[in-house]
Amino acid sequence: MKKQTWIILGSAVLAVLVFYALFAYAPMAKKLHRQRQILALKEKELGEARSLVSQYAEFQERSARTQMIIQRLEDRVPARPRVPELIKDITRVATECNLKELQFTPQPPVQRKGYWEQPIKISAACSYHTLGAFLIKLANLPRLITAQNVKLTGKDKTGKSESVFAELTLVTYVQQTH
Repeated sequence: MKKQTWIILGSAVLAVLVFYALFAYAPMAKKLHRQRQILALKEKELGEARSLVSQYAEFQERSARTQMIIQRLEDRVPARPRVPELIKDITRVATECNLKELQFTPQPPVQRKGYWEQPIKISAACSYHTLGAFLIKLANLPRLITAQNVKLTGKDKTGKSESVFAELTLVTYVQQTH
């Protein structure tokens, strides 16, 4: 074959190779590169998902513990005020602790964000120790009760065990239902 034929044949082969590189190989290489990026992202997501799956049992256990805590708090913060039951419980505890001259003054409920406060003003004659025992027993009741605005006034020390006059506000909480 002649030199020209070889040059034409070589040019044709080169043209086919350039055509293939530009119009077939380059787009497929770009597509392959994008697919590899997507694959890497999916592998990362899969690793994160596997990590979460491995922690599932721990999440379930934590969720169960949280539900128990929420249930206990809901038991301590009822959905209804139940003031008569509350006053009976406070009276019983006050009698057990030997508080004297006990007086109750229920106050109007105070609305807070997500709950109500039900204050009850109390005054009684007692000793420091009986007041402490009274507050501890109140804290151990199933219902959440806090003592606020505690004011102690000394009494005449004529040998009586009621050395102070206590005035305080007991506050119990009620869930705000929608």
